[in-house]
Amino acid sequence: METVAKDILRKYPCLEMVDDDGYGDGLSYVVLKHKLINHNSYLNRFKDPNHQTTKVTSQTRKCSNARAGTSKEYWAKSSPECAKELFVKLRRDEPNLLSDECLQSTHAFVRYRLDSHRDLRTLLLELPVLRRRKLLSYHFNQATGTDIDTLRKFFNMKRVKIIEYSAAVSKPGKLLESCSDAEIFQFLASMVGENLNNLVLKKEVGTRMEDIDHASGGPVLVAIGEF
Repeated sequence: METVAKDILRKYPCLEMVDDDGYGDGLSYVVLKHKLINHNSYLNRFKDPNHQTTKVTSQTRKCSNARAGTSKEYWAKSSPECAKELFVKLRRDEPNLLSDECLQSTHAFVRYRLDSHRDLRTLLLELPVLRRRKLLSYHFNQATGTDIDTLRKFFNMKRVKIIEYSAAVSKPGKLLESCSDAEIFQFLASMVGENLNNLVLKKEVGTRMEDIDHASGGPVLVAIGEF
């Protein structure tokens, strides 16, 4: 981890911690090393040290990636049982019926349905409410402990600094002040060696659910229409 931390700082000197006069103490790699160790331990928290090593399939790897950064307790809440009156609310697919009490009471049932092996199109035909923003935001909060709306707030706070920083690097080039969010995401992805096109799939309005496919080992975003 120490070697990796030093390599990262050599490649991205902007991560070096400096004082008010712009001088570093040369020990930033120590802080970064501990962050790497802690993050590695966090990602491996679901692993049982006494469990025998088994062959890792693509599906297993995909599920592991999907659960990274989430609470173990969240995934444990899963049940095929759902009170009739609550199931009726879910079937009606009306956002105003999704009260906090309803979302909490149907948490385990919704997680159970999402964990089923049905394809997404079939799931949405049975329970269209699964695509509702309020329901998805609730489960995002339960899984990560973060309100998804705060992500936009933090992004807006960092937007100007990201644009200013882009002028200090040679690749991929300076961002304009009028740049779109997508261009900023493209810039950030390229800085860490990622291709945003592998993380965000752009589809035209009218694209059928069964026509959306990807070969990524982890979760992706699907942007329908203008992006």
